[in-house]
Amino acid sequence: EIEAAGEYCDYLVVYMHWGIERDEKPQEYQRTLGRQLIDAGADLVIGSHPHTLQPIEWRTGQQGHRMLVAYSLGNFVGSMLYPQNMLGGMLDLDITKDGETGETSITRAELIPTVIHYEGLGKHLRTYPFSEYTGELAAAHGIVQLAASYDVAIAPGAFSLDYMRGIIKKNVPEEFRPNLPLGTQK
Repeated sequence: EIEAAGEYCDYLVVYMHWGIERDEKPQEYQRTLGRQLIDAGADLVIGSHPHTLQPIEWRTGQQGHRMLVAYSLGNFVGSMLYPQNMLGGMLDLDITKDGETGETSITRAELIPTVIHYEGLGKHLRTYPFSEYTGELAAAHGIVQLAASYDVAIAPGAFSLDYMRGIIKKNVPEEFRPNLPLGTQK
């Protein structure tokens, strides 16, 4: 299907529903399937299902074809019960077609981390860019009350800017977060 679709488009994006819920890293089958997708001609793969922010990386296929893979962008909105489900991301891409060669490629790729915030037991949902999220908001997040209400074990302080900063540093290489200094936020 990818090979056939490639004959009718300049740039082929594949959206995958894959991975294991709440897992912050891709499974081996995701990496294997990613290799198959690139060799079939996909240009960009965007994944979902784990509800967590998983790695983003460039992959190169057997024929030298380069593809961007975002294994999972996490959640954009929702009131789940686990701290890792509060962090997501938006891809901000420039896809450019060269008028001389006819080649279409990503000329700029940035992942903008986001944080889902809610109060109390899932009320007043709002999505913030991570760069605008504060320690004060994190301390007031409803996830602590939800965890207590549903008997979900999260350690005190498990939901914090440092916790989210660690996931971002681990899964989003600096080249994909040029405008996000991961120093301390207030």
